[in-house]
Order: sequence, then C-alpha cells, then structure tokens
Amino acid sequence: MRTAKQLGLHTTGSAVRCSNASISPGVSNFYIKSSGTSPELLMSDIKEGVYITDLFGSGVNLTTGDYSQGAFGFMIENGKVTHPVHGITVAGNLRDMFAGMHAANDLSFLRSVNSPTLRFEEVIGVKIHATSDIAVVGAGPVGLFTVFQAGMLGMSTCVIDALGEVGGQCAVLYPEKPIYDIPAYPVTLARDLVSNLKRQADPFKPTYLLRHTAEQVLEEGEYFVVVTDKEVGVRCRAIIIAAGSGGFGPNRPPLDGITEYEDKSIFYHVSDVSRFHGKRVVIAGGGDSAADWAVSLSEVADSVHVIHRRHSFRCAPNTLRNLEGLAERGQIKLLVPYQLAGLEGNDGILNGVIIRNIVSKEEIRIDADFLLHSLEFQQNSGQLPTGALELRVFTYR
Repeated sequence: MRTAKQLGLHTTGSAVRCSNASISPGVSNFYIKSSGTSPELLMSDIKEGVYITDLFGSGVNLTTGDYSQGAFGFMIENGKVTHPVHGITVAGNLRDMFAGMHAANDLSFLRSVNSPTLRFEEVIGVKIHATSDIAVVGAGPVGLFTVFQAGMLGMSTCVIDALGEVGGQCAVLYPEKPIYDIPAYPVTLARDLVSNLKRQADPFKPTYLLRHTAEQVLEEGEYFVVVTDKEVGVRCRAIIIAAGSGGFGPNRPPLDGITEYEDKSIFYHVSDVSRFHGKRVVIAGGGDSAADWAVSLSEVADSVHVIHRRHSFRCAPNTLRNLEGLAERGQIKLLVPYQLAGLEGNDGILNGVIIRNIVSKEEIRIDADFLLHSLEFQQNSGQLPTGALELRVFTYR
C-alpha cells in the first residue's frame, strides 16, 4: 500500500503502518481512490448494506494485528438510502477490508481532516425546509395552541399538516359548527376558534409546512429530522404529535396529474370567494358544501357548472331551491349523472375539465379555470411518522 504522500495526493484518512512492530502502531496518511461510478449507481443493486459517510477512531489490535475503524453512515435498503446508523465498527485485515469497500466518484462526504462533510440532506436525499426547536405534527386547535405555548417559553416551531390550511377538522369539515366545550367560551363557532388560535400564535412567527404528511423521523446528531411524503425535512430538537385521531385529507378523484393543479387551479374548500371573480368554475359534488359554493359563486364567477354522480342532491331544502332556481334562470348549469374523467392544462394552470356520463359513458369537455372538489375527506386514523420515534419509545419504556 503506497501512502498518499508518495502518490502526491491529499490524504483522505489514516491507515496502519506496514509494520506493527512498534509498541503503539500508529496510523498515518493513506489514500482511498475514488471510482468513476456515482453513489446512486453503486447502491442501486444493493439489497442491504451501509453507506459510510464518516470514518473515525481507527486502531490496531496489538495481538492479532487486526485493524478496526469506527464509522457513521446510513442503511441501504433495496437500493435506497434510509435511516442513520450509529456505532458502526469495521474490522479485519486492513488491505482486504478496504479492498472490499466500494468508493464512489465523489469522496467529499468523507469527514476526515482534509475533506468537508457532506450535508445531511445531500446524503439522505431530503431537502431541509426549516430548523426549529420543536416540530409540531398537526395544525388543528391543539397544534396551534402548542405554537403559542412554545413561543411563550422562547422556543421556535415548525407545524406540519396534510391539509392546505390550519385548523384541522374545525376549519375544513364544520367551520360554522357551534362549539360548547372551550373554557371561558359558552359557545363559539369552529372557524372563530381557529382564527383566534392562529392570531394568538402569529406573534411567535411559526413556520407552516402545509399539504405535507409527516412519514418518518430520522436522527442527525443531536437533532431529529421529520421527513414528509414530499421528501422534505424539518430539523428539530423535539417533536410534538398533535394529530388527534390521525391525519386526514381530501379524497382525491383518480385523475392523472391532479396534484400538479392543487392550490393553483384545484381546491377542496373555498376560503376566498374573490379568487373566482370572473372565472369559469366547475364544482364536483352534491352535498351542502357544493350547493353553497354554487350559490355564492354564481354572483361573482363568469360561469358555474355543478356536476354530480347522482340525479338528486343531498343538501338542505332551502339551498336546493336556490340551486334549482339559479339553474332555471341560466345562472349556473347542473350536469347529472356525471363524474370527473380528466384534466387539461399546463404547469398547474387548468383550462378544461373532462366529465363522463355514468350511464351513457359520453364524455364532455368544459372550459374551466378552477375545479372545486367537495365530495369528501378521508381519514388516516392513527397515522404517525415512523423511524426514530419508535426507537425513543422503546428506549425509555
């Protein structure tokens, strides 16, 4: 084994001397030559292995001459880098041990004297969205009050929620519902409760990560990293689960590319009617929400089409009378029994909606700027992030 200095190269680590005769066989410069293969390609066919990112604490067994090397890295499972692994020891004959390692074409991840450390998000493939003292999973009333309490204690927060707005069920399912079990409030509307909680939390400037579902918890030194379904991470020192009975979100219709349009041209609730002024709107649904939206938007939108898979609507009688009256006057158009069949547009900007008759299978294209889908929400009961969370629960049980 030739040393790095003999090769005229910078050292990337340390190796045992060729002779173990000295009392303390020291370790000095050696060189790992990178290959011409990317880490991704090297890992692609590995069912189970370790991606080493940090070598440290090398030593030699004076009796056997075996070399041992401390390491830090990440598990490789089915070709993908997953969770961190601490306390790795690589041991054996030095020459054979390093010959068995596969060096990628970029050794900048090696945390040695002359090499910079690759950032965590680059190794694990997760973009760090925010760093805070606490990550709060759930933006319902309890999550919002957690932001306030943490702020009073001088701690920063990042709130993760699967919905597109804060407030949880109170904001999305029953904003007009009277609530009677809030201390000091004999009665308050759900939307008012959410509004006041958010206003109470705002001075502490929380970071909100909406339309993200917390899926996994990783460890990064003294920090945790909460990873979402969109492979975005929140670095924090503590995690508070404020998800109630579990996360829930819109029951998306099975349309290709629908997520590209969400929050741009497709919405699951109406929070600002002015957004639809002079626009062509398609509403999918037959309940109270769909009917209420149609009545409200008929006053501001250029056109309103309401599609429903049944012949009858399931809304309040008075709302139904208003809906049918608007249709008779040509202010809105009711299309039954139809269901969504496709979307047309580019870069999240909708320009048309394809609907299909449930009986005849006939398809119709409707010019549209916005699609409002009000059919229902689905709940993922008990869904919590996995990973280091279970590790902590097991450790302290």
